[in-house]
Amino acid sequence: MALPRGLGNRLLGAVAAFGACFYVAWNVVWITGGHVPPSILQAFTGWPVATTGMTRSVKAALRGDIAASISWNAFTVPVCALLCATAVVLARRRSAGRSLVMPASLARIWMLVLAAAWVVKLAQGHLWW
Repeated sequence: MALPRGLGNRLLGAVAAFGACFYVAWNVVWITGGHVPPSILQAFTGWPVATTGMTRSVKAALRGDIAASISWNAFTVPVCALLCATAVVLARRRSAGRSLVMPASLARIWMLVLAAAWVVKLAQGHLWW
């Protein structure tokens, strides 16, 4: 059964708005309590996400503890570099009057990097989640 015209977009928008509000509230609760917010997926399922440990990885790197930084998340530097590259690509698209849609090639790179990060995170075991 098809949804009435426009209802699908409104429903998707409402779900996205709820998800964004939940995400912000989740982080505010943990941060105001003086803690690094855990991954929502990990909190509810026990499974880490590809970016689990990146905050601790950055903190360790800033302290000069590169071994701990890599242990918390070996993909912190590649993901941060890819995030910066994505921001540049989208800013250039916007300044050229084009839509803010990620090019397919960049989306494929994101999928490969995040998939590799998740495999490494799972292989490390619970100690570094």
